[in-house]
Amino acid sequence: MRNPPTVALVGGGASGTLSAVHLLSYAHARGVPLSVTMIDRYGRHGMGQAYSTTDPHHLLNACAEKMSAIDGDPGHLLRWAAGQGLGADGSAFLPRAAYGRYLCHVLAEAERRAAPGGRVARMTGTVRALARAPGGGWRVRLAGGGGFDADAVVLATGNPAPAARPELAGAAGYRYVPAPWEPGALIGIDDGSPVLVIGTGLTMVDVAISVTRAHPGTVVYAVSRHGLLPRPHPCDAPPPVAVPLPEGPLRLAGLLRAVRAAVVHNGGDWHGVVDGLRPRVPELWARLSGEDRRRFLALVARYWEVHRHRLPPPRPPGWTTCSPRGGCGCCAAG
Repeated sequence: MRNPPTVALVGGGASGTLSAVHLLSYAHARGVPLSVTMIDRYGRHGMGQAYSTTDPHHLLNACAEKMSAIDGDPGHLLRWAAGQGLGADGSAFLPRAAYGRYLCHVLAEAERRAAPGGRVARMTGTVRALARAPGGGWRVRLAGGGGFDADAVVLATGNPAPAARPELAGAAGYRYVPAPWEPGALIGIDDGSPVLVIGTGLTMVDVAISVTRAHPGTVVYAVSRHGLLPRPHPCDAPPPVAVPLPEGPLRLAGLLRAVRAAVVHNGGDWHGVVDGLRPRVPELWARLSGEDRRRFLALVARYWEVHRHRLPPPRPPGWTTCSPRGGCGCCAAG
């Protein structure tokens, strides 16, 4: 181990940031200095892809009371939001840009409280390869040459980039955006011309929001294999519902039967059932056979995604901003 021990975090988004926060906290509790190096391709340390948006109409897809970054302190985000003048209650759906600032704050606080000698180095670059270092640990190799050694590496790379569509990139007269979350990617297509989005998930919704802001009459076409849209959160979220399941190995057919039965038993409302399953997903996935996992990905995954990853609740007519528990009591964005 180096002195101080060094951890490389590949990715500067929420996962990488929270990994750094917890590593620093763990080291501080033991009086051990820890050096953390965060490598992010675009220098968006703390925010990453999801929370670096500057569009205030891009909201979190979970309410504030469920988005605390500090384990055991569910009100941490709400106190920070109140200090920032956001005036959000627990049911508010904050702008993602605000949550990005919150994550940067949490990281800075963890660095400030770190054991003497502990630090976070923020590096802009792309990791091309990892190799075992001769003296132990890992050699982190960067694009363009160079690198450094680390005792441990955390891969927090987020979702893979969209599949390349070379047939679109070469189409004359068309503007093709392969990755809408790259900095400035949407600037050239927000002029009111029709826009086609390949995919009908949450990213499609964000793109539609951004390109119709300046030109509300912009026509957005969205296509996907299933044509399924994300479901919205209800204004008053029901409590999670337990789904009774047998112990031991689990079959996909049995899991689906149990979920359907839980929805029926819950009066036909699926929201609480999905929320009850969320913390159990790693356990349930581990209990499925390889064949059932492949079957889930081929036949069920998209239906799960549109119910699990939801939209903020609909805004009432004439909505401008919600006061806590006033109107629908849901949103807190300008």
